[in-house]
Amino acid sequence: MLFKCYKCEEMSNFSLGTVFAVHDELSTVVECQYCNSPTVISIAIQKPPNQDYKDKDWLEIEYTVNRRTMSQIADMCGVSAMAIYQWLKRHEIETRKRGQKRL
Repeated sequence: MLFKCYKCEEMSNFSLGTVFAVHDELSTVVECQYCNSPTVISIAIQKPPNQDYKDKDWLEIEYTVNRRTMSQIADMCGVSAMAIYQWLKRHEIETRKRGQKRL
């Protein structure tokens, strides 16, 4: 894996042999192969979205019974509000009018 050294600004190869320390689950200190200075790199791990919104019963309970907004459900599931809207339509769940107060 390539990373840019913050000291010499060269692109360097990351290998397991160059790891100095692991700060946390997402940060690791590696050594630059050009200037030998330690550099912290971050590795982003994207969490897969919660797939519950595709289940008709779950979505209907959250939207109609719990009166959550499409945005709230979208945030819970890691998707856009438009994705929730499309699944509501696909499952033929009646949507509230825009701006209608939640109970």
